Amino acid sequence: ARREAQDSHNATQLKRGNRLEFRFFKANRRWHGFLKNVEFVHAVMAFAKDNPIADCHADPFTRWVGHQTKRWNTYPTLTAWLANTNL
Repeated sequence: ARREAQDSHNATQLKRGNRLEFRFFKANRRWHGFLKNVEFVHAVMAFAKDNPIADCHADPFTRWVGHQTKRWNTYPTLTAWLANTNL
């Protein structure tokens, strides 16, 4: 419980029982910010569905998101945000 309390400011958190929790504290006043968050949650769920938990890290995830966007234009807002973010 102490570790969970220390991690309470993370946007995502893996909880006991393989439950993934998403937290977005600050409301987005811009449409792109809101859309990025929605695309992120959808992308994480789709990525986790097809990948073992041990492979769920930032680098494989960002490559997967980029591939999905190039192939299907699925996450354009998230892809643009990731391109401007240093993970």
